[in-house]
Amino acid sequence: MRSRLVGMFAAVAAAGTTILAIPPTGASAAPVVASVQAAPVKAAATKSAKSKYLRTSLSFRCRSACWVRVRIKSTTRYYLTSVSLRARFYVNGHYMGTCRDWVGTLRPYRVKYAYCSLRTSKLRNYRDRWDSHDINRWNSEVRTVTYYRV
Repeated sequence: MRSRLVGMFAAVAAAGTTILAIPPTGASAAPVVASVQAAPVKAAATKSAKSKYLRTSLSFRCRSACWVRVRIKSTTRYYLTSVSLRARFYVNGHYMGTCRDWVGTLRPYRVKYAYCSLRTSKLRNYRDRWDSHDINRWNSEVRTVTYYRV
């Protein structure tokens, strides 16, 4: 019995790399062959997991100091640990600085907030130029990244 199961699992594992699908339209249609390859675990965690487990919304303001508040909502039944936030601030396309905040553990389907503020000499000098009318626009932007472990 055990050798039959091992043989069956070996056959399934060998056949798992290629899928053969024949459309139901008849003999005139050619079979479609698709290759299935397992993606590395690290790549899958960085690309699809972030949008799958979290939803974020943010509000921010940049004057003489910048602050950001990010609402982080868990959309999974799993505990998310080591949740942290990184925010990069830009004014008129110029990088002003980065701030980070540690959120901690996020329970399933719950909401937590992350706050951080930024006060740098580069931002202060840019604001002084704005106040003295050396620059004529103030378009502030923030880019946030949320990190976590499942």
